[in-house]
Amino acid sequence: MDPQYRSILKATSIFGGTQFVQILVGLVRSKFVALLIGTAGMGLNTIYMSSLALFITIFGMGVNMSVVKDLSKAYDQQDWYHYNSITIAFRRLLFFLGTIGTLVVAAFSPLLSKWSFGDDQHVWPYIFLSVIVFFTLLSQGYTAVLVSSRRIKSTAACSLVSSIVSLLIAVPFFYFWRLDGVVPGIVFSTIGNFVVTYLFAREVKIEKVAQSIKETMDISRSMVALGLAMVIASLMGNLTNYLINISVTHLGGLSDLGLYGAGITLTMQTVTLVFASMGSDYFPRLSAAMGDKARMNQTMNEQSEIVLLLAVPILSVFMLVAPWVVRILLSEEFVPVTGFIRVLCLGMLIRAASYALGYASFAKGDKKVYMFLEGGCSNFSNLVLSVTMYYLWGLNGLAWSFVVNYSLYYLLIRYVDARRYGYRITESVRILIISSIVLMSALLAISFVMPEIWYYSVGGISTLTLSILYLRSLNNKTGLVNALLCRIKK
Repeated sequence: MDPQYRSILKATSIFGGTQFVQILVGLVRSKFVALLIGTAGMGLNTIYMSSLALFITIFGMGVNMSVVKDLSKAYDQQDWYHYNSITIAFRRLLFFLGTIGTLVVAAFSPLLSKWSFGDDQHVWPYIFLSVIVFFTLLSQGYTAVLVSSRRIKSTAACSLVSSIVSLLIAVPFFYFWRLDGVVPGIVFSTIGNFVVTYLFAREVKIEKVAQSIKETMDISRSMVALGLAMVIASLMGNLTNYLINISVTHLGGLSDLGLYGAGITLTMQTVTLVFASMGSDYFPRLSAAMGDKARMNQTMNEQSEIVLLLAVPILSVFMLVAPWVVRILLSEEFVPVTGFIRVLCLGMLIRAASYALGYASFAKGDKKVYMFLEGGCSNFSNLVLSVTMYYLWGLNGLAWSFVVNYSLYYLLIRYVDARRYGYRITESVRILIISSIVLMSALLAISFVMPEIWYYSVGGISTLTLSILYLRSLNNKTGLVNALLCRIKK
């Protein structure tokens, strides 16, 4: 039993469990918002946050992710002088970016009010909200320090406590001041989130190092260069999604867009629990391993195995019970999206197979390759395939475009990782990927050809068998059952 497998599973279970609770907290928050300030308040909250999200992305410059690469390497080598120097430069950089971002939002508040609401009645709310940029960036910075120092439980606990504290702070403002409480609720919940993150980050002891402004700028330059690549790729992804949404609206109408959005959101949430640990656990480990090919290959292959062994049972069950989930979480009106969701599950499986490989270029600091893969190539193919296949085959065409797009992405990312970084897939991972795709494709096929009663009978037995086999394999690699039994006995 490889202890590395157990470490990956432990991190996945911690972050997955945290993500699940955060989803519940989000649902509770949405319920309070709906009850206390209604649809108008919910819309107001959405407009404000979506407006500020763009400024947070731009002025954050992706440095909260890019710094993890350098900090993880220094932490792994126990080079504490370098680790402290990077942290000090990073904090100074975020303080500067947060201050500039806040001032820019305040200066642009008349325009934001005009663009968002068509009047000048929301200038002062935007001025008050501008501080969110500052506190959000500082929070991201403290989180990056936690992540790079491999404090898995603290990072997960910080995320969870922040969500709960933000909820507890915002609700009283909504309750007492209704619509007038939206702005202070957002501001003070963001400050509360910052305070929680700061308190958790104090666990990481940072020694003071004498550092000139020039040294800070020299250290920050590489962070900004890699971070900008991430920001540009992210903005290109947002633009691609926007163009797809516009295309669906023009070609099929708002009803199809609603079904598409609901299907994507539900399916994404099923695998979010599996992917939750990638940025906080896997990325720093991979960043530290990129200088050693053998260690890099082991890290990437083992992560791929655990992700697939967890994702296949989850996706196969979701494929089976999709109509019931839609009825429970949405309504009868959304049941036509069932076929779309089932096809999407196959695409999510292929995405899971490629997920661990997609971090390699960023972990290596390979800006050009990252921009080509994540910014240009994947978004261009996604846009072309989505619009074309929706035009030809409607909503199901959109789902199949997801499958085709991630199939092409997997082949490309595997080729690039092999040629550029020396990645070699193990035979066990190769067999696992092929068998998973074949089995999930078979489950999908019978959902289209069998009558409903037969499908639930045959599909139910097949899904149960498949889940047992995959979870048994997971147990053999990680000792999951023994670990759970020991915990129960305690």
